[in-house]
Amino acid sequence: MNKALVFLGLGISFSTLQDTKKVQNNFSKRIYQNPRSTKIFILIMSGMVLFFCLAGLAAFFMSEKNAFSELAFGLISVGIGMIGMLKAAVEMADYQQKLEKI
Repeated sequence: MNKALVFLGLGISFSTLQDTKKVQNNFSKRIYQNPRSTKIFILIMSGMVLFFCLAGLAAFFMSEKNAFSELAFGLISVGIGMIGMLKAAVEMADYQQKLEKI
């Protein structure tokens, strides 16, 4: 489970290297062009980042067993990957909002 979470975090981190000026699909385009949907989406992503980071840190410091500390490390890596994804989502939203004003 730990290795899966670590690789998931790594994959999410690599997915943030995409071009933020291009929207990948029509569903994302609909979200980013509607300011209300964009705010809801970014709030949900922020909540997920907060959950993964806090759950990982809490499990890391409160666990006495080695298995739980390894799982905590996986949760922390997913949280860090989601931070990069959140940054890319905010950049995409800003760019789409600027395009809408032009």
